[in-house]
Amino acid sequence: MKKVLKWVLIILVVLIIIGIFAGKDKDGSDKKPEAVKSSEQKIAMTDKEYKMAELIINNDVMNSLNGNDSQITTDYIRVTAREMQQTYASNEARGDKTYKGKNIIITGIIKSIDSSIGDIPVVSLNTGEMFSTVRLHLAKPYRDMAADLDKNQKITLACVGDSVIIGSPGLKDCKPVPAVASKITNEQMKFVNKFIKGNNEVPNEIKQIVLLAKVLGKETGDFSQCQDINSQCMNDSVKVLKSISKEKLQEEAKLLGVEM
Repeated sequence: MKKVLKWVLIILVVLIIIGIFAGKDKDGSDKKPEAVKSSEQKIAMTDKEYKMAELIINNDVMNSLNGNDSQITTDYIRVTAREMQQTYASNEARGDKTYKGKNIIITGIIKSIDSSIGDIPVVSLNTGEMFSTVRLHLAKPYRDMAADLDKNQKITLACVGDSVIIGSPGLKDCKPVPAVASKITNEQMKFVNKFIKGNNEVPNEIKQIVLLAKVLGKETGDFSQCQDINSQCMNDSVKVLKSISKEKLQEEAKLLGVEM
């Protein structure tokens, strides 16, 4: 499967050409927002176009969480276990200011998997220091995943910075990165629902993604070449952008009320 960054760059080039980016604005339930009923839509979207918009958003969010270029920004700090421990070792106050209470994507090699009080699993990451680790406390719905982890395994989790104990930083509410991406995607889809109901007070990047999904749907016969709306379908569909004229894109943008 092609890297997400490649199709993002293709999209950006096309959108920049037509000037759509001019003036760009820059823990709850995981329940997905319901799609807007056809009768409530000011901007008509087929089910497949709606799913494609959701897929584009999810891929863009994952891109952001992975530290790559994206339209939708996230507030996660990316850091390795060694980097975090070194920050705390040099200045604990600076460590707390940098990480405590912050959303963090942490990467490291597992040193041990232990059980704390109440048999709650704690995953400790190697920092290169004999007596210091980074301790990860898994969010309750994901504690069972500790049984599938192994020493010396490299992992990446999304957590919240917590306290440091005897030189070892701690993180809480740790969960798989895709779970965080799904939650953020659901939040962004609420903006999609508002926009297609006729509310223009939504982030500009959401309008752009709805425009993109509509254009791709229209140019592919509602994604007739795809068995499912998935990443392969998205990558194949994005190729049609190369053959769409500037004038046609301008017309579609005008119909959706996306300012150029």
